[in-house]
Amino acid sequence: MQGSDTVSPCDREPCKGDQIAYEQARAALQKAQRVLQLNGGSVEGTYQVKTPINGFVVEKLATNNMSIRPDNSSNLFTISDLKNVWVIANVYESSISLIRPGDSVSVTTLSYPGKEFKGKVDKIMNVLDPTNKVMKVRIVLSNPDYLLKPEMFANVMLNNAENKRMLSIPSTALIFDHSQYYVLVYKSPSDITIRAVEVESTIGDKTYISNGLSEGEKVIGSQALLIYQELNS
Repeated sequence: MQGSDTVSPCDREPCKGDQIAYEQARAALQKAQRVLQLNGGSVEGTYQVKTPINGFVVEKLATNNMSIRPDNSSNLFTISDLKNVWVIANVYESSISLIRPGDSVSVTTLSYPGKEFKGKVDKIMNVLDPTNKVMKVRIVLSNPDYLLKPEMFANVMLNNAENKRMLSIPSTALIFDHSQYYVLVYKSPSDITIRAVEVESTIGDKTYISNGLSEGEKVIGSQALLIYQELNS
C-alpha cells in the first residue's frame, strides 16, 4: 500500500509572511546602501562625515571605538566658520552703569602684542556671577584673518562716550591700603604728602581721579609704594 504525501501551499510558492520579510530586508539593504554611498561607499568601517557648512572643528565629541547610533542625538563635531567671534568679558559692579549695547570696544590679546581688534557690545547679561560678582558682557568681533582663536584670553577696553573732563594719573602712582586709594603729592624732596583720592576708573596705564587732586599737582609715579611705606614707618 502506497502512502501519499501532503504538500502545503507554502511548499509550492513563497508564503505571504516570507514575502513580507523579504521585502523588509530588501528595503533595509537599499537604505544601508544609500547611507554607504553618502558616506563614501566604504564597506570596511571607514566613513566620511560631511558637514553642511565650511569651517573649522571647534569641538570634538567623537572618540576612538565610539558607537554611532541613531538614538544618540549628541553632536560628533561642532563646526564654526570663525569669520565673526564672540568675546565674553567680565564687568565689575562699579562699571555696570557705563556699559550699553552698541558701545565700541578695543580688544587686545597676549598672542598679538600691540594689535587691537575692534568690536561692539552685543549683549549684556542681567545676572551677576555669584562667585566673583561680575556681570558677563558679549562682544562681537570681525575675524577675517582668523587670528582670534576659541578660548583665547583677551583684555577689553570700552570706549565710553560720556562727556566728562577728569584728571588722570599714571596707574603706577596709585596706592591701595586699608580699603582706600592714595597718591603721593610731590612739592619738593622734603615735602611729600600722602593724599586720599577717589578713583573713577582705570584704563590701561591711566587712572582717572574724581576727587582728591587738583589740576597741576604733581604725583610720584615711580616706586610710589616703597616711598609710601617709608613715610608710614
